[in-house]
Amino acid sequence: MPKRISIIHHHKLEDLETRYRQSKNAVEKSQYQIVWLLKSGKTTSEVSQVTGYSLRWIRVVAKRYNNFGEKGIGDRRHQNLGKRHYWEHYFHNHSNL
Repeated sequence: MPKRISIIHHHKLEDLETRYRQSKNAVEKSQYQIVWLLKSGKTTSEVSQVTGYSLRWIRVVAKRYNNFGEKGIGDRRHQNLGKRHYWEHYFHNHSNL
């Protein structure tokens, strides 16, 4: 049986739809669409069929929204330091090791 994900009430269903439809940013738009569809009662499989995103990514977006609300929506790639930069940052901040 397809799984339904509960979405925490950060915004009303109508507000999520408005944010989805009015967003100019493609990443935000698709993530608001995912959250809106889940909040409207669609299963993860139904959301995947409509959006083309994997079940895993749908769960990631839902979890971010549930944990952080509006701040969980958006492109986080610029925050990814990558493997090399991560270790440089780690050793710089832990130079006493």
